Amino acid sequence: MVAKRKKIVEYENAAEEEAETLQTVTSQITVALNAEYEEEQCACYEDDPIVLPTMSKEKLRK
Repeated sequence: MVAKRKKIVEYENAAEEEAETLQTVTSQITVALNAEYEEEQCACYEDDPIVLPTMSKEKLRK
């Protein structure tokens, strides 16, 4: 009975570690995608004299 309980605890700990790893990877992917999207948005408006100052103000607010 004790051996079964130990095995269950091992599985629970492994599952928690996997969940934390998955959460970390998901967060890293989200950050990377957001940065890529932001770069693309800025690149679209680089030559636009009206939009660029507006985007700069928005970035300052963040």
